Amino acid sequence: GKFPEKAFDRVIDRFVTDGATRARGLEGGEYDLGAFIPRDEAVRIGGTSGFHVVKGHNLWPWPAIYLNNAVGPTANKDFREALVKSFDYDAMNQYFGGDSVTPRGPIPSWVPGSPEKELPEIKQDLEAAKAALAKSGQENASITCSVPTSIPEFAFAMTVMQASAAQIGVTVNVEMQPFAEAIQTVKSNKSNCFVVGNANLSPTDSTKFLAAHYTKDGFFNTAHFESPEFDKLVGEISTVTDEAKRLQMLKEASQMVVDSHSIIWAARPDTVVPVPDHV
Repeated sequence: GKFPEKAFDRVIDRFVTDGATRARGLEGGEYDLGAFIPRDEAVRIGGTSGFHVVKGHNLWPWPAIYLNNAVGPTANKDFREALVKSFDYDAMNQYFGGDSVTPRGPIPSWVPGSPEKELPEIKQDLEAAKAALAKSGQENASITCSVPTSIPEFAFAMTVMQASAAQIGVTVNVEMQPFAEAIQTVKSNKSNCFVVGNANLSPTDSTKFLAAHYTKDGFFNTAHFESPEFDKLVGEISTVTDEAKRLQMLKEASQMVVDSHSIIWAARPDTVVPVPDHV
């Protein structure tokens, strides 16, 4: 759009780690814009005088629960499958007020070239979960999950996971920690799972997201997912320009991640951003 002359003399980008503090600052006029405002606060603030809400598919799906492949009992693929299939995805969608869907894989359907619509639906199946648990030989197991503080959506996802896992006899213990501490805990194999919001990278290149989250040395590969075949495939995708071939390769890579049962994609909500009317 058009801006008046000298509209801004400076822009301050401030990092505020606590979600509630970000919300209060935005509502009170301390901040002109705020990112990652807790959803319930975003909806409330956006509905008050002087604010409006902007919704859209402008972030990657979150929250996602990464199951650690490198430490027991989540090192057992059948056990991970039991957790994935026991999860109550409907409860997560209800939490987001109908503004979310259950993902089918790592790349959202709204990203150009996404193969998600060709992947099978993921939904709760307690009988299949119990069968997978029996196959794993890990009945009555207990796991620990490190969860970053200050993001209510993450805490709620773990509450759902606890309740869901309890239905098949698995105990989920939760450790709330600052983000840096939580991610280090799972990276050093001191916990079985970690909740991360997949809004870390721009969606303009799917291969960069896949590389960051699922290749062996990817920083956000907190599931410790490891597949030389996958790493090679992702490297090759970035060199392919033919759309049909690229789609097929992205589908193959996505299916590899899905089949590993390393991730519980809890929900993919629309982004809700409260914006002051003066902005």
